[in-house]
Amino acid sequence: MGPPQLRVSRERFAAALAAAGFDSAGVNAATLSQWYAARITSEGLWRTFARILSDSGHACSATLHAEALAAGVGGNGSGSGTGTTASIYRYFFDFHSVGGLPGATHGSDESWVFDEHEGAPAPQVSLTRDMAAWWASLNADHDPNPRAGSGAPLWRRYAPESAPAVMFMGHGANPKPFMNATADTVRVECEHWKPYLGW
Repeated sequence: MGPPQLRVSRERFAAALAAAGFDSAGVNAATLSQWYAARITSEGLWRTFARILSDSGHACSATLHAEALAAGVGGNGSGSGTGTTASIYRYFFDFHSVGGLPGATHGSDESWVFDEHEGAPAPQVSLTRDMAAWWASLNADHDPNPRAGSGAPLWRRYAPESAPAVMFMGHGANPKPFMNATADTVRVECEHWKPYLGW
């Protein structure tokens, strides 16, 4: 997401949002400054701008789909909850190498799933093997937890109200997976995007 101390003026923040297409009467810099007030306070304008772009295009779409599927919303668009409740397994991949980008990038988890980290430090090798086991089991059994014990941590199903935790993968210097829920996974700002993302 970039350095948290990068100084950006309110004017530059507003101009960047307008250039990115957020200049309508419904969603503009003033609106987004209200929606993301807590993020601006804790992370600054530069990182908040990056979050807004991610939320409007990817993160909130994934979050809202997971919530809808977990609630059993049917495919008829009625939101009546008449569909079949799905098994949802969410994850947050956050590994980044020393001297690299300050966070994971889109698609950077693929090499971990395909076990391409032989020769890496032991915690990284362990993570890639856990991920390979989870994806293989998910493909075979619709459940990421292998039938035979692989040693991978238990990946619990996601339920927004009762079990909001997701599997954190590659977080910090020792990328041992663990279940957690943070502002990055709960993403309260996504409620604001519902009318613009089809909800």
